[in-house]
Amino acid sequence: MPLDLHFLSDRFAVCRLPPDDPVPAWVPARGALVLVARPAEEMSIVCDARVVPDTVRAERDLRAFVVRGTMPFDAVGIRAALSGALGAAGISLFAVST
Repeated sequence: MPLDLHFLSDRFAVCRLPPDDPVPAWVPARGALVLVARPAEEMSIVCDARVVPDTVRAERDLRAFVVRGTMPFDAVGIRAALSGALGAAGISLFAVST
């Protein structure tokens, strides 16, 4: 199945904050990619790197792409194919699914 990949022009940051902190005011409500996740160990925020204060623990200057279209829940192997191709090229992956 061919994938329609769309590369986002913004540079992103993946931030790690304490799990019980409130969502900081600098996190935009909308954008090309905004994610707030709260696994038990931390609060993870992905957003435009330009809004993240220098004092925040983060990986910065990251690129992102999206697979366009609606994927059925029973689709298998898509992330494996993408991560395999990126890994073969020496590119690390931080994957998010919605």
